[in-house]
Amino acid sequence: MYQISASGDERKRYLDEVWRMYVATYESIGMHVGNPRELLEDYQVWMLAGEDGGLRSFMLLKQTPLGSKIGLVGSDGSAAGKSIVKQQIGQQLNEPGVYAETSHAVRKLALRADAPIVCASSAGQVLGKKVEMVDDITYRRELGGIGMVEKTLFGQPFGVYSAKRDQLVCDAVAMNPKRVTPDDVADLDAHLFSELF
Repeated sequence: MYQISASGDERKRYLDEVWRMYVATYESIGMHVGNPRELLEDYQVWMLAGEDGGLRSFMLLKQTPLGSKIGLVGSDGSAAGKSIVKQQIGQQLNEPGVYAETSHAVRKLALRADAPIVCASSAGQVLGKKVEMVDDITYRRELGGIGMVEKTLFGQPFGVYSAKRDQLVCDAVAMNPKRVTPDDVADLDAHLFSELF
């Protein structure tokens, strides 16, 4: 297996293959990218993996003030491609500064990988979008060309509280921050603690 990190004009070399994989991955669940040119315009860093002389998977990222947001993930549909995607999702979402808004299969993969989760109450601020909370970790938002989609935000955006599922504390922080005591947030990161008190 080989891995490629492409940016700038280098991405054009892989555009046709990535577009084919994008269509194969997203056609049944909803495509919000209308043409290959949009991939180049919207996603600055492409993480590609392959074997046997062909690309098997893609992960396209946007650079934001909070880090690298994984925007699109998919494969060529082969067993090898799907395996690479599973591995990359678990690995990348556990890296500081990498995060992803997920639904469908990617959400399931992130949960299985025990990736850190961002509370749904913080999702709108992180994304700069209007969201409707469903529960502590799930929210709905309008996705152009698709409609309302349920999402979960995983990873570790810089300066935003996130934690593994078994350590995540959303209620106390989101619902009543003025009544939170130091005991309630003992396991939260220092950055969040200093903003609350």
